[in-house]
Parts: sequence; structure tokens; C-alpha cells
Amino acid sequence: MIIVWHAIGWPDGPEEGPPSYWGMPERSYATDLSLAHDFWNQAARRYASDDSIIFEIWNEPVRLGADHVAPGGTSKPGVDWQELRPIWVEIIKRIRRHAKNRILATGGSWASDLTGVRENPLADERTGYSWHVYPGTAGGSVQELEQRLDWLPASQNVFVTEWGFGHRHDHLTGSAEGFGRMFSECFLQRFALSWTAWCWNPYWQPALIAPDWQTPTESGRLVKDLLKRPSGHPI
Repeated sequence: MIIVWHAIGWPDGPEEGPPSYWGMPERSYATDLSLAHDFWNQAARRYASDDSIIFEIWNEPVRLGADHVAPGGTSKPGVDWQELRPIWVEIIKRIRRHAKNRILATGGSWASDLTGVRENPLADERTGYSWHVYPGTAGGSVQELEQRLDWLPASQNVFVTEWGFGHRHDHLTGSAEGFGRMFSECFLQRFALSWTAWCWNPYWQPALIAPDWQTPTESGRLVKDLLKRPSGHPI
């Protein structure tokens, strides 16, 4: 199981808010570092005895509203890691006071940019790296996605904790043929990446299941197929 601090935004900076019709608290994606520190202090104490639980310390770091980045919070590749690394070091220190659980850290631009990590990884031996990819990530370009992954799996553990495709949002719009199989073959299988697909809910997008909670969507059917293949390396 993965426990994730589901912040969306820059640490101690602007944060995204959930749509009002979801019925969630206004600050569900809070980026306050003090709050994150408190959460991980408590989570580490509570789950220290269960080594099957992985801690994903920050969902999607992104520079929302920053003047020097492209619309949507996308920074120049590799820039975000320089600033995020010391922030993750501090969170990991707090976790390690209580627990030895495996940890996942990530880069910026919605957890899609891992450039810079290979040259300056975190020193903690039980920390790997999470990666989020959707059809709109890097424009869906295999070459640009390769650049963002930056051959990190050659030296570090990389876990794709979010990937998928759907039809209700421009960034998520894609198909099995146009995105899903490409991503599976070019990245999940080629680099032997562990992965979890997003998400098992008929209303959150991209959905793996229809509102009857029984019928797989197009992405759900692909994921079922991949789960049957040892070469897909699911966890």
C-alpha cells in the first residue's frame, strides 16, 4: 500500500483546489510544509512496524502561478529538482526518526520531470522516485518523456504512481492505441518500471471503471490486460 501526502502545488507556495462539485474541503491539496511535516511525523510513528507500506511524500509539486514558468506550472527541465531536493531531505529526516519504510520522492512539473535526480539523488538508500504521466505530459512525445525520465531507472528505483488516459479533460484525453500501449511498451516494460494506474473510481478522471462499478473503461481494459502480463511489472 502507498500512503501519499496528496498536495498539489509548490511547498509553502500556491496550491490547486478541488472542483466545488466534488464536495471536498477547499484546501484538500494544502501545500503548507509545517502541515506536511506534522503528517509525516504521525504517519511514520503509526506505520513504522509495517514494511509493506510505502510513503509517497508529496503528490505533485508544481509552480502554480509562477511568472517564470510556462502555463500550467511546467518549469525548464531539471530546474525544480535543485529546489525540491533539500525540502525532501528534511521530510525524509523526520520520517527516519521513527520508521524505515520505503519512501518515494519526485521532481516538479506535476511529478513528471525527473531530470537532475540522476546527477544528484537523495542519499537515503530506501528512497525511490515517483513519476506521473498522462497523454498531455510533454505533449505525449516519447522523446520528451524520455528526457524527463532522464535514464533514472538505470541507477535508481522509479515507480509510476499515476498514469492513465480518458476523455473529460484535455490533459487526460487519449486512447489505448494513441497513448496507453505506447506508454506501456516504451516505458513500463522497456524500463521494467513498477506502476499503479489512476484511478479506481468512476467519477475521478481518468476512470478505470464505469459508474456501475463493474464495467471497465477503455483504460481499465488495457490495465487488466497489462496485469496479466509478467512483463508489465505491476506491483
